[in-house]
Amino acid sequence: MYKKPFLAFLIILLSCLLSSCGTPAEADTSLLLDDKFDTVEFLPEYDFRNEFGKWREMCESEQAYYFSLIDNPYLYYYDKESGISGVLCGKPDCDHSNVSCNAYLAGGSGLALYDGYLYWTQAPSTLFRMKLDGTERETFQSLQGGLSSSVWLHRGYIYSIQEISSVVDGKSTTSIRLSQEVLGDPDRELVVILEQEAVDYFYQVLGNTIYLGLEQYSTVEDTTGTISTLSLYAYDSATGKLDTLVERSDSFPFNFRDMRCLENKIYFSAYNETNSALYQYNANTHSIDLVRETGLAMALHLGENYAFGVTGQNDVLFSIQDFDGNVLREGQIITDPTLSIDVWGVIPKCLTSNKVLVLLVDLRPEGSPDTLYEVPLDPSKPIRVLAAIEHKLT
Repeated sequence: MYKKPFLAFLIILLSCLLSSCGTPAEADTSLLLDDKFDTVEFLPEYDFRNEFGKWREMCESEQAYYFSLIDNPYLYYYDKESGISGVLCGKPDCDHSNVSCNAYLAGGSGLALYDGYLYWTQAPSTLFRMKLDGTERETFQSLQGGLSSSVWLHRGYIYSIQEISSVVDGKSTTSIRLSQEVLGDPDRELVVILEQEAVDYFYQVLGNTIYLGLEQYSTVEDTTGTISTLSLYAYDSATGKLDTLVERSDSFPFNFRDMRCLENKIYFSAYNETNSALYQYNANTHSIDLVRETGLAMALHLGENYAFGVTGQNDVLFSIQDFDGNVLREGQIITDPTLSIDVWGVIPKCLTSNKVLVLLVDLRPEGSPDTLYEVPLDPSKPIRVLAAIEHKLT
């Protein structure tokens, strides 16, 4: 006689639990750190900017560019409106000559602009930050991932790459590890997203997805040449799910140089001693397909639907081509004969929709200043020097 009332009570209780817990349960499973991150739209204050890419060590605000140099331990700025550049230190009476300077990076890397602050890492694994005017420098967080070759910030997380060397069966191997931790919360446990044997890596970001390309080399029998294979992964930071998009692609007669994610399309550039090439990820076949070979014996750096090929020789010869192969601009960056040397060190710092910022480094100890050039894609606009900075080793 009690079965029906008891059964009705169970049904009512179950329906209440389902209705009360459905939406919160879905929210609880999300790994997003803030509701504003639940979008595929670009968030200028919180998103990693793909145009700065791996090892470019530059970031940008509306007012200025901020950048570091190879043979100089200080952080610099270039003010867009005034054209003034200099050491980014807001400490009164500082002569910018030692470690007490706010701009002293001491070989720091991973320079990023996030939520109104400049961030960078210094060895062995410490994250620093300061305001855009060079004030309020502070030690912000110790990175749990340890010594990292790349660090970037995106939507409340710190992502870092560790290159791990080991010996297996008497053979030296290198693995690439992608780690994630929470910015501003050092007590939250480190998450290892992926660890895979590889010799090089590339990364890009779109919305809440981190794309990671891993390259592996193989030697060509009876030659000194190498061939490459590429694996591609996608990590969803909202769900914590890692997808393998390409598992060890076909072999390519090139070494990969750059990666660019544009409107759900993923491109790679590659080169060898005589040629370079553009590749694209094919989502239908889960393969890396050749778009075209360029005929340029130059390393290719990828911008927004264009490739910037450049060499340090011949007064820094360059060629900018769109992804269809049309030449947008080509020539030489160095036009002053007094600056003509055998080889310049060339570091593309930023590739935007309408220009390339490239740093030229005179590798001679007493050589010319490190010079930041702006190369517009429009050939009617002049190439101009933004900043020239003397060598400064201390």
